[in-house]
Amino acid sequence: MRVKVEMGCDGQYFPEFEGYVAEVMPNVPFSLRLEDAAYQLKHETVNKAWKSISLKEVLRYLYDGPVSLSVPDVTLAPFRLDRVSKYKALEKLKEEFGLTIYFRGATLFAGLAYTDKQAKDVVLYRLTGDAARQLPPNVVEADLTYKRRDGGACHQYPAQQHTSGGQSRR
Repeated sequence: MRVKVEMGCDGQYFPEFEGYVAEVMPNVPFSLRLEDAAYQLKHETVNKAWKSISLKEVLRYLYDGPVSLSVPDVTLAPFRLDRVSKYKALEKLKEEFGLTIYFRGATLFAGLAYTDKQAKDVVLYRLTGDAARQLPPNVVEADLTYKRRDGGACHQYPAQQHTSGGQSRR
């Protein structure tokens, strides 16, 4: 059974999870075990061999729903999936090629876990009070602003530079 979990308040709800009911547990309190779109792939077996196929084509063969692929152009020659579930085939590709594969809603995302691309934006978190005095050594400054969806500030705490051993870390 397909399910969609939404969360929010004041009549505004946002999708938090989309997937399937994998198990019903009639305990008290009643509970459900939910799984993402991979649930369907666990129940579909594949038995296929290719003389030559790209990694992207294999991923599209395994999942015919919406995909967002950022994988290297790799040709698999030969490649065989021998009586395995489509889910196990995705797991095999994850292990062999170091891919990160996950679902968000019904969309399959696949790509490399780590790339050489360096972050250009630096994000600073600033905390004050007790939190600032207990900062781990890798935190530079303490300042935190909560923002509403409309862009206005709910709470704003002034910046406070965190120092360690009398030296400012910036």
